[in-house]
Amino acid sequence: MSVSTLLDGIEKGRIVLPAIQRDFVWNADRIEKLFDSLFRGYPIGVVLLWDTTEAIQYRTFVADHRRGAEAAYRVNDGETVQLVLDGQQRLTSLYIALRGSLNGRRLHFDVLSGRSSDDASEEKFSFKFMTKEEAEVRNAEAVTDSDKAAMPSHYVALADFSGQSAPGSKLGRQLTKKFDLSEDDQDRVSDNLRRPVSIMTETGGLLQEQIIDAGLPQDSPERKTVFDILEIFMRINTQGINLTRSDLILSMLRLHWPDATDALPKFIADVNAKSSIQIDSDFVIRCIFSVAGLGTRLDIGLLRKAKNVEKVKGAYESTTAAIRSALDFAQDECRIGSVKLLNGLNTLVPVVHFLAAKKKPVVAPTERADLRRAIYLIAFSGVLTKHSDSRPGGLVREALGGKATGFPYERVARYVKAKTRIESADNQLFGSHVPLALALVQNRKDGKTLYARNVVETDHIFPRAKYGDDPLIDDIGNLWFLPQHVNRSKTDAKPATYLADVDDAVLEAALIDRGNLTKRFATFVRGRRKAMIAALQERTGISSL
Repeated sequence: MSVSTLLDGIEKGRIVLPAIQRDFVWNADRIEKLFDSLFRGYPIGVVLLWDTTEAIQYRTFVADHRRGAEAAYRVNDGETVQLVLDGQQRLTSLYIALRGSLNGRRLHFDVLSGRSSDDASEEKFSFKFMTKEEAEVRNAEAVTDSDKAAMPSHYVALADFSGQSAPGSKLGRQLTKKFDLSEDDQDRVSDNLRRPVSIMTETGGLLQEQIIDAGLPQDSPERKTVFDILEIFMRINTQGINLTRSDLILSMLRLHWPDATDALPKFIADVNAKSSIQIDSDFVIRCIFSVAGLGTRLDIGLLRKAKNVEKVKGAYESTTAAIRSALDFAQDECRIGSVKLLNGLNTLVPVVHFLAAKKKPVVAPTERADLRRAIYLIAFSGVLTKHSDSRPGGLVREALGGKATGFPYERVARYVKAKTRIESADNQLFGSHVPLALALVQNRKDGKTLYARNVVETDHIFPRAKYGDDPLIDDIGNLWFLPQHVNRSKTDAKPATYLADVDDAVLEAALIDRGNLTKRFATFVRGRRKAMIAALQERTGISSL
């Protein structure tokens, strides 16, 4: 099958994209490189199609592609279509370049390119996405500067080569006259003017296609089932780096739950537009799985069973409401305004699980203190930061399983002690997550910062340049948040000197006693650490484990 035949199938709606396929993500540079390979005669891969009449949700290809545009999905009503299982990015690139545009720009081909080079990795054939006006300006400048340029250029839209007025020998003669081309250059231009049509009609295998179930009767027992196709799709995509596990899970959900196509991405976008704690699909799906009773592993195999898909669908509304409530609580009650301070989104998975089990995901007044302590304990200990697949599920099972009055903080504490061996609410705990310790001490929420010079950095009060070999250099007693412009101007000055102009109120809020800045390094650090731990115990409500 030629490229032209494939594109005709796309244009007529016979070749379509199943809902399990992700969006088109290739950029202009990658498309241009694809065409350089194609025009060199290099194979550009395989397209895998499934010939079917199954009632599967799909979308059609878009010739005039614009980033961020929402796709329109439909369910096949018994028509014979060919669903693209692999090769979507290449097919979309070909369709955009030869029949459409990318963000309003068409792909143009420099018909004077194609010169030989000793370096095969260098671009040989030149392609650029441009508007008609941009191409005209570039071509005019090439003529004006032809006496200065070593390599003149002339760009023609690739889509023009498939029309009745395709450029041909007349353009070749015009370029010969404009640029005084040598015989070799004339031959190359002549070849280039024939090359696009030749490549589009070539059936020699530059782009190979494989069609599953082609020619089989629709009632043939040899035809693949939907689950066979899902298995094929997963195996193809898990061999490379194309899709994350949450991408694959979302793709599988789309097949049996069409609303997931829009619901999950819209939910994530809506939350991230309002919250300083930015969530992602991994977190949302992990929470949904947990609430659905499927654990917290992003195990795509779970969705091979229809009953598990139904569980996920049933858990969606309560989980998304609980996520919103958990984020509100973390930001308002815990004054945590970023994923960094949370020590990862997994910190909130057990909170979401707890809230989703309630009729309304609202934290009762009697639950606030224990829930706040639990979030701080999980974040400081980092118990869910590593082993991200299994640990959240383990905590949910051991701490939230069974009956409990209110939020079971003591069970959470036992789990944390067992997994981390943190035994006390002192430097062992609070020193394990310095950013959160400093944020709580200095009353910083760590939300979004709009002006770069206002970004804070973790700063050494006694400078590393002078005390770098001392084991106390990175102790929380020697660290604080300082505005970036002050930090950069500090160099290795003594703290009493470079902090001389800082307001006493700022230092006091950070538990820095100006009178202690002239004391020995170790004395200062140990004294401030003690004060910080006392403050953190009070602010977190964690005085012991």
